[in-house]
Amino acid sequence: MIGDLNGKPHIVVQFTIGAGAGNAHYHYLLVLKRSKLKKVGLLRIGGRGFREITIKKIEEGFIRAGVMWYGPNDSLSSPSVHGETSFCIDFGGLVECDTVIGKGNN
Repeated sequence: MIGDLNGKPHIVVQFTIGAGAGNAHYHYLLVLKRSKLKKVGLLRIGGRGFREITIKKIEEGFIRAGVMWYGPNDSLSSPSVHGETSFCIDFGGLVECDTVIGKGNN
């Protein structure tokens, strides 16, 4: 996905890496400057037991994502708490900057 972050075009990539023989997996967000493919940031943004997350769009300088968190009675295969979060470039790096739990339907 390509979008405008801080007034310049960036490439945004979400990817998942599995760990071990079980069902463990981790979601990452990588942001590169489009002009030179220089890494701006790499964050672990989700995974089994933490949250399920899907990058939806880039708008107004933010990377917007739909999120499913695990409630207190949820199994590791079925997070049930909907929400949203955003990522942005701040202080020269990639940070999570706005989270709303209990909003939307992912």
